[in-house]
Amino acid sequence: MKEKELESLSKEIIQVVGGLNNIGNYYNCITRLRLVLNDYSNLDLEKIKQLKNVNGVVLSGKELQIVIGPNVTKVKLFMDKLSKKETKIKVSFIVKLKTGLSEILIPIIPVFLVCGMLKSIEGTLLYFNLIQKVDIQNLNNNDIFSTFVFIISNSGIVYVGLFCSITAAKYYKISEVFALFLGLTILCPFFLNFQGITIISIKGFDYKLFSYTSLILPFIFSIYILSKIDNFFKKFMISYLDPFLRPFFSFLIVVGIHFFISGPILSYLENGVYFLIEIIGKFKYGIASMFFGFIFMILVRYGMHIVFVIPFNIVLNQNIMSFLGPAQWIACYSQLGVTIGILLITKNKELKKACKSSILPGAIFSVIEPSLYGVNTKIKKAFWIGCAVSACISWLSGFLEIKQNVPVGAGGLFSLLGTIESGYIDVCILLALYLTAVLIPIMLIQVFFRKLDFSRFTK
Repeated sequence: MKEKELESLSKEIIQVVGGLNNIGNYYNCITRLRLVLNDYSNLDLEKIKQLKNVNGVVLSGKELQIVIGPNVTKVKLFMDKLSKKETKIKVSFIVKLKTGLSEILIPIIPVFLVCGMLKSIEGTLLYFNLIQKVDIQNLNNNDIFSTFVFIISNSGIVYVGLFCSITAAKYYKISEVFALFLGLTILCPFFLNFQGITIISIKGFDYKLFSYTSLILPFIFSIYILSKIDNFFKKFMISYLDPFLRPFFSFLIVVGIHFFISGPILSYLENGVYFLIEIIGKFKYGIASMFFGFIFMILVRYGMHIVFVIPFNIVLNQNIMSFLGPAQWIACYSQLGVTIGILLITKNKELKKACKSSILPGAIFSVIEPSLYGVNTKIKKAFWIGCAVSACISWLSGFLEIKQNVPVGAGGLFSLLGTIESGYIDVCILLALYLTAVLIPIMLIQVFFRKLDFSRFTK
């Protein structure tokens, strides 16, 4: 899209949702503009769908998601120029939690993209014995190149809490530099090579002080508490003492709460979630893979996948081979097959254009939103065919025990690198499953939709 089109789209969106005064908050992810409105009574989703360059609309709770594509960041920037105001709105706790987690986690997705690619490269080099497995307890015993690859491949995930500290500070509107200072303290790098220090032991259960690497909840919660305490002191602190005492006391209180109360509790909770994901991934006979393959695109469709995907990918980044890994990519390729099937039989020029523009990003990187919102969800039965095929192929993948340890960032064809540790046979089987996930929907679309009038599915 040209700059004028982007600016025009941002103005049209503002107008159709009820003007600037009706927008309480807005932000963007990779393909969607996400808005929380003050009043939804006059919201017309069909009008939004009719806007040029809008590929789809999702109303998830109180969050309006407008699917634009890769230009969404520029649209959001134009909206920033048009509006500098902030409006407080009353929403439920669940909506606040979901919106908050999404807005905090979405900005760190590029970190996962890079980490995913680097972990793929690291795993490939290890498989071919081009580097050695690094012993972090004795770094001097490792060669320089192996150490270099290890550091750049793992640092992003180890320090993910620091990124969450910055994005959480931005969300809660406090100093990002001070939040980073707090995040570094919480990370506690002095304990990186230790199992932790036991604070208290109750009937064999150790309540420990340790480093919070590869975790996100303790950081987000601490920044939230910091914002509340900071605002509290603002009301009562004497003005000439405020620059010194407010950050000092806020820091001490939050650090105390974190290290002795919230940190250990939330870390055990978060690790419990990771452990649960790991356990589910070990279910036999492909049951877990089948369920995950079926539900994944439903989560994407309703914009709920971010909250689920981040913890799942942190699990994969711990070098834990998972049966669930292939299922998310099989789900993407199944929807891609639906799009290709529609392309082959439709005579509608607008629909053909939408299909063609979404095939390449979907085939190589599994960026499936253009395909999902530009084509598949407009033809509901076709979308569900993709979900059903994904469930079947994912079941077969789980039944054959095909594993991956590559995070969501290294998607599409690059995800094959995450299976190299299991051997070439598994890589070839997984590639065959990807191709099957594309081909079966193509054939089903040919059978069931050949006589369908596609003109009614376009604007």
